[in-house]
Amino acid sequence: MRYFSIISLVVCFSVLTSSLGIAQKIAKATEFAVHRNVISTYPVFDVFGAFNAGYEHAFSKKVSLSGWVAFYPFNDDPPLVIKSQTLFGIAEGRFFPFGKAPQGFFSGPFLFYNYTWFKAGYTENGASEIIVGYQSAHSNGLAFGITTGYKFIIAKRMAIEFCLHVGKNYLLNEDSYGIAYDEKYLVFPMINLGYAFK
Repeated sequence: MRYFSIISLVVCFSVLTSSLGIAQKIAKATEFAVHRNVISTYPVFDVFGAFNAGYEHAFSKKVSLSGWVAFYPFNDDPPLVIKSQTLFGIAEGRFFPFGKAPQGFFSGPFLFYNYTWFKAGYTENGASEIIVGYQSAHSNGLAFGITTGYKFIIAKRMAIEFCLHVGKNYLLNEDSYGIAYDEKYLVFPMINLGYAFK
């Protein structure tokens, strides 16, 4: 009886330690990345004077939502004067099959929208203060597609993301001047730099 009790205790202890080990492995496999949130910017737009910012939040180790907006004012010099303002926006649902969101390889659907307002005219005799023939116009576009890419998080803080958006334009709106975006497809690569936090 005494030996039976000792054997039972050994068996129970072995089962308990094994269960704890399995539980730790499961917890480690299902835990989030160190940080669930990332704010970022697209440096190419920064170089050309566009204001832009992005944000991503991981809801689980496999799924995140990401959004990005940009505002791009543009002015050209005389004799042709062009003043425009463009607003871009992207909303994405990302699935991480291998990594822990928001880092690693991802893919998912995206929605892209842009609106442009502009006016154009010519200066008289090259004088910038005398503008003739001004015409105003606006155009907007809506596209759906698939995005895929990879995000690195270095030293638990710095985020570097490479992604590609490929989609189809479904809304091509033109105004009374006949100015429109007539591209049927959208191909938009991005390299984003960001900061990760909890």
